[in-house]
Amino acid sequence: MRSLSLTAALTLALYAPANCLAFSADDLLLQGMSSLPAYLYDPDSSQIPRRRPGHPVPERREAEIINPDNVEPAPIDAVGEFVPVPDRWRIMESLGFKFPWYDPYNQNVWKGDKPIHGDDWFL
Repeated sequence: MRSLSLTAALTLALYAPANCLAFSADDLLLQGMSSLPAYLYDPDSSQIPRRRPGHPVPERREAEIINPDNVEPAPIDAVGEFVPVPDRWRIMESLGFKFPWYDPYNQNVWKGDKPIHGDDWFL
């Protein structure tokens, strides 16, 4: 709250003439925020609407449903339910993908990407 009043005081000192001290601190804060750099301005959460000069403020449209056949997110109760995987390094091999031992781009035992035995014996 102290930084808010400091911002309002600085805005008052910079932007308000001496005879316009009847403005509230919120008005002065909004006036000072209108000079924010573009990377700090968020048009969706800002109290100051941005518009083109001479044009009305555009109405905010609701988001359209682009894919009505999409899969709904998991319910909150089912988030922790999963199938345990005993060896996460060999999932692709269990699905039928076999990579040559000399392949430098995929996982193999010789590079130390997969354990030799168990979960913690690496080369």
